[in-house]
This record gives sequence, C-alpha cells and structure tokens, in this order.
Amino acid sequence: MKKFAILLLLVSSTVFSQSNNFTIENEKLIWQKINKGNDKQIVAKLSKLLKSENFTNSLKYKDSLFSGNTNQKPLKFIKPPYFASWPFDCFIKIEMKKNRYRITIEDIVFRGPTLNLNTIEDKLNYPLSRHALSKGKIKTSKKVRNIIIELDSFFNEFFTIEKTKEDW
Repeated sequence: MKKFAILLLLVSSTVFSQSNNFTIENEKLIWQKINKGNDKQIVAKLSKLLKSENFTNSLKYKDSLFSGNTNQKPLKFIKPPYFASWPFDCFIKIEMKKNRYRITIEDIVFRGPTLNLNTIEDKLNYPLSRHALSKGKIKTSKKVRNIIIELDSFFNEFFTIEKTKEDW
C-alpha cells in the first residue's frame, strides 16, 4: 500500500509540473508560451488587446517587441495563502518572429499593504519566486500549486487572441 501511495504522489507531481507554462530560469519562476499567427495580425490584435486592458496598457512596442511592467491585477482565489490575497504585477515581454510570438512573464510580485510605524513606512511585497520555489524547484504544497494553476489559467486566457467557437 505504501508503494502505491508513493507512486501516486510521484505521478501527480509529474503531471502537475508538466501541465502549466511555468519554468525556472536563474532561480526565478517564469511563465512562457509560444503562439502561432500571421505577423501583421499578431501585432494588430496584440496592440488592441494590450491597450484595451488596464493590466497591460503600460506595455510599449518597439522593434517587434512588446515589453514593460504591468499594472496591478487582483486574482480571485477561494483560499489563497496570505500573500496571494493582494493584487500582483509582473514584467511582460512579447517577442515576435515570423508567424509566431513568445510571451515571457517574470518578476511576479504580489503587492501587500504599506505599514506605518512611527513615521517609517514599509511596503510589503511578496515575490512569487521567493514563496513558490525551494532548492531550485517549484514547491508541491497545495497552496503554491493553486497559485500556479490560477496564474497559468489567467495568463493562458488573457493572451489567447483568437478564441475558437465550437458549434455542437
């Protein structure tokens, strides 16, 4: 029975690690995805999407590259860890090549409250990499897993330019 439980744990952690677009580079947690599309359509649709959303309207476009820091965005978690209950921002880079584009999101930081102690102000920031990584790997705790899944789902949905309509 113990062997079965260990096997189940290994399979579930492997499935979790392969089911999202998060990777680890230079001890940082990075979300990255490559999408396909026509060059001119990609730029036009991405420009429209990024400028119309408050979360990304501060990104700049230059030489086939959108990049910049986002505005803060709250996520709705059912039971988040304390730090994930605050809005987050991040750095986004969208690089374009012939008929495809790569989205890279890094430096995801949940922005906590500002504390005042006798005229000293301190802003509490919670970098996701600090809370989700341990010894160069993504932690397997349920809370971290839920944050990763929620962020992956949000980024996938947000950066899907063309949604397919299925007629049944």
